[in-house]
Amino acid sequence: VKAYVGEINLLIPWTSLLRDNSLLDIKDLEITIRPKQTNDQNATDASFELSSMFNSMNTSMLIAQECLKNETEEDTTYQGLETFAATIDSILARVKVTLIDTVIRLEHLIDNNDHGVALEIRIKK
Repeated sequence: VKAYVGEINLLIPWTSLLRDNSLLDIKDLEITIRPKQTNDQNATDASFELSSMFNSMNTSMLIAQECLKNETEEDTTYQGLETFAATIDSILARVKVTLIDTVIRLEHLIDNNDHGVALEIRIKK
């Protein structure tokens, strides 16, 4: 429903990218989520939409293909593509995220009223 981010800091170890962790600090994050009320048919449609969204997300293999597509050499092998994808996976697996002063709020409105219940999670660090 709404979100706010106070500050984002990203530290990337460019000289040792394949060895060291990248650090992502997110400060003063506030997220409010309100699940959509659905009937059984709408739930099936929402499930399909969610599945479709996740399937369309870029994987490291697709990212590698896109990067190598711009290469001038036509003899790029699948093995090279797999190696490049593994390198991307290795870098992404070593991203450490720190949440500082975070509020995650899950709201449930009863019969689309202004009244309902909420669960609020506060994370200091």
